[in-house]
Amino acid sequence: MDRAAAQKAKTEAEAERIAAAKARAEAAQRAAQAEEASTRARAEAERSAAARAEAARREAAQARTTPASPVKETTASRVEAARAAASARAEAARAEAARRKAQAEATRRAVQAEAARAEAARRTAQVEAARRAARAEAARRAAQAEAARTARAKSAASLPKLELVSVPRTSASSSTSSRSARSSASKIIGQYAIQENAVVVRDRYRGRNIRAEIERTTANGRAMYMVRIWP
Repeated sequence: MDRAAAQKAKTEAEAERIAAAKARAEAAQRAAQAEEASTRARAEAERSAAARAEAARREAAQARTTPASPVKETTASRVEAARAAASARAEAARAEAARRKAQAEATRRAVQAEAARAEAARRTAQVEAARRAARAEAARRAAQAEAARTARAKSAASLPKLELVSVPRTSASSSTSSRSARSSASKIIGQYAIQENAVVVRDRYRGRNIRAEIERTTANGRAMYMVRIWP
């Protein structure tokens, strides 16, 4: 279970890392597009300024031509000058419109680039947060495993050391007829010189809902404790 959770966290972190890399690439692309749009806007501004200057020059030239000139201006030349001035003004208007459009496009691209950079930063922060969470989860699980191992070791150390003296092959007893009758359906599973050891073994069987009792006997002048169960 822990291994599956760790693998899932690793997969999610890898997906976030890939998403962050894509977001950074998108931000770089948007920034390049914004720079191109800004360059076009500057070029359109220069063309607009040149067109306005040309229109002003033509209008000034037309104004300098007066009826008092030594050579009378013909109707055709006046019409041509007026047409040239109008054409220059129209070109200046088109250049100004192109400049404004290019400027608006540059602004839009710049906003997109900034949004892409913000998204890349957010993705990067998510990746870092996922990494920190994965490391914290791994540390937590390691601490849990270590605590479980320590608890098992303490539990094993708290039990008394068993000293099994003998295991009788049969449950027959030669003491009294009443004891023989009582133990006919039972089984002796161990004989201990220390009563605490017999109590531990008895309680283990009782914990498994098996009837178990301790009988005190004497062997070679030494007290012994037999554990009898009724399977």
